[in-house]
Amino acid sequence: MYDVEKVISARIERSRKYIDPKISPALVRMHEIEIKMLQTAPRHEAQIQRAIQRLNVRLMRLDETIMLQPLYAERDALEWLLQVVRLKDTHLTERGIV
Repeated sequence: MYDVEKVISARIERSRKYIDPKISPALVRMHEIEIKMLQTAPRHEAQIQRAIQRLNVRLMRLDETIMLQPLYAERDALEWLLQVVRLKDTHLTERGIV
C-alpha cells in the first residue's frame, strides 16, 4: 500500500543529509525550509493547492530579491507534496479503495 507519510519521511531524511556546515549556507537554508514545509503542510490536495496559490501571490508581489528563495523553497516542497498526494489518490482509486 502507498503510504504518503513514509514517502514524506524518506524525503525529509534525504534533505537532512544536506544540512551540513561544509555545504553552502543558502543550500542548507533551502533544505531546512523544505523539511519544515513537509512536516507542517496539509495532506489534502485542495489545501496544498491553496497554499501554493497563496505563495504564488506573495511571489508576484515581492520586491526584495533576498526574500524570493525561501518562498520558492516553500513552493517547491508543496508542489512535490502535491504530486505525492495525487499519486496516493490515483493508487487507491486504481485499486478500488476510494
